[in-house]
Amino acid sequence: MLLNMFVLLAGDTAIIWVIYLRALAQVSSLGDPFVMDKASEAFKLYPLDKDIFNLYRILTYGQQRVVQAEQLYKRGTESYNASKF
Repeated sequence: MLLNMFVLLAGDTAIIWVIYLRALAQVSSLGDPFVMDKASEAFKLYPLDKDIFNLYRILTYGQQRVVQAEQLYKRGTESYNASKF
């Protein structure tokens, strides 16, 4: 309903989706199926938008897992660059 109101007022744009997803993130719990579906819907509509992608990652995987993945990526890159296979 909130998204429909935004769309009527401002059109269906990436910015509207970002505002909507941020609002959902504030009032829902991690892993909420509805929020995850909306994040996926936004990502399918705007796959190149960095803000939508970041919200999609957080809302579908959780902030803690995103941080863990980034740490593992960094350690792996450092090991690879140092030829420590």
